[in-house]
Amino acid sequence: MQITKLFYTQLHPLLIATGMLLSVTVHAQQPPAPGGTDDIAPENIDIVKPYEPVLADAVKVEFLPDLPTKEELEKRKPSFSDYVVPNRFLAMSYDPLPLKPIAYKTQPKDDKDLEKLHNIWLSAGYGNLNTPYIDAAVSTGRSKKMVAGLHGNYLSSQGKLNLQDFARSGGGGYAKFFTKSNVIGVSADYRREKYYFYGFNADTLLMPPPENADSARQLFQTFSGAAEFTNAIENKAETDYNLKLAFHRFTDQYNAKENNIIATGQAGKLFNEHTGASVTLHTHYSAYKDTATFNNLLLNFIPAFSYRALFGSVTVGANAMLDQSKFYAWPHLAISVIPVPDKLEIYGNWKKELVKNNFMELASLNPFTNQYQQFQNSRREERTLGIKGNAGIFSYNLKGGQEIIANQPLFVNDSTDLRKFNVLYDKVSAWFGSAEAAVNFKQGGVNLAARYNRFSANEQAEAWHLFPLNITLSGSYNPLEKLQLQAALFVLNGAKAQLADKQSTNLKGTMDINLSARYEVIKNIAIFANLNNLASVKAERFLYYPGYGFNALGGITVRF
Repeated sequence: MQITKLFYTQLHPLLIATGMLLSVTVHAQQPPAPGGTDDIAPENIDIVKPYEPVLADAVKVEFLPDLPTKEELEKRKPSFSDYVVPNRFLAMSYDPLPLKPIAYKTQPKDDKDLEKLHNIWLSAGYGNLNTPYIDAAVSTGRSKKMVAGLHGNYLSSQGKLNLQDFARSGGGGYAKFFTKSNVIGVSADYRREKYYFYGFNADTLLMPPPENADSARQLFQTFSGAAEFTNAIENKAETDYNLKLAFHRFTDQYNAKENNIIATGQAGKLFNEHTGASVTLHTHYSAYKDTATFNNLLLNFIPAFSYRALFGSVTVGANAMLDQSKFYAWPHLAISVIPVPDKLEIYGNWKKELVKNNFMELASLNPFTNQYQQFQNSRREERTLGIKGNAGIFSYNLKGGQEIIANQPLFVNDSTDLRKFNVLYDKVSAWFGSAEAAVNFKQGGVNLAARYNRFSANEQAEAWHLFPLNITLSGSYNPLEKLQLQAALFVLNGAKAQLADKQSTNLKGTMDINLSARYEVIKNIAIFANLNNLASVKAERFLYYPGYGFNALGGITVRF
């Protein structure tokens, strides 16, 4: 989409899969000024996970990156010839959000070099912890009018401890319809997650007999539907827009029910070569019911004005927030200075936003949580300074600052049943530093994401179950055309938990390694193997709940 400049605002929508903030961006660009050039600097995007029970790890920084040229986009078009099965690594607090594609003009009708797409995908395998795995998808062929597809998956494991079992399955369908200037999308999904409260070493009296294992079972089910309306190509008004409405019905084993309605909208308008404005709206309404009833409304409304030049950019706006019946307003500021174009950028931001805390969100963070927790939304303030750049195949992003969260959820064991967790809300602040770096070469690459938080809780003795140190070092290498290798080193350490006597204890952290390989036997058929947690460190993500340790998974992938 040809427009002069890029601007956007951020917003935190819903998940998780699964992390602490959702950043929403609004892009706009127009043809270069007379005498200019079509070359546009590479796009820089910081990526993060949806909201996690830490102070918004690896939050995307608000800056105004340039967009690549159409020729660069053509080179970057996704290829499905090297698709690999995602590794089932230990969930970390850093996980990138999916990137939104940049719209570009349709291929000419006489272009016969379109890449072949695969319409059927099937991957199946088995692991050492009695772990069956299957992932399947089918979609329609390429069309200028519509695309549609179905997908389904299943994964389960049985750990070595009594009832250390879990199972996840789901499926759904989607369709997208293309008009001359818009895209209309609809989707429906179902997700089922089964866990057991296996933290029995907290109190062996609570261990059920084998014939009554269901008394320790937790079962979550989510029924979802969504509709989306967005512009597909540039328009005379030079305005980008995206509207989305989603519904999620979340239930558990013990008759708790929660209905969630989420509406989001973004619009951006270009005024001239340097200036533009955008508006972002995010509202989330929850209706919870078990033996109690609780309704929860959240709204973020962010208008912003942006100015961009060769030397940098400035975004000035405000966030009008509604939390139940309470109204808040806060500046929404971002600034960047570019001393060396395409090589070095210094940036900073200051903003505040509301973050949703409901049963669905808390259960996604900790599946062993109790039901009704007197849900309170969080108010997260971020003050960040950073520097980023690239030199050839190397790129980096260094940043630091302070984050303050009012009503940060903290998990503590229920004194009447130590296998389960209650939620305490406290004001938590953290001074943090983070580093992200990447080296990309022809046959692979190496990526680093590291963050350290110095937490301080207002009322609680510690920021319970929040890990100060989080490091992930991953790499990939393709020694042969048909062979792909991956490795990851991860570190998670420093969290504390509250005991029944109100004393604190250190949670067992981890430093472990994952390895994976994929080999294409013949065209469209490949075999894969994943070796996770090679050191077999049974880290405690939650008190009395050790991890699985070493696990392996192998299988076959077929596509047509």
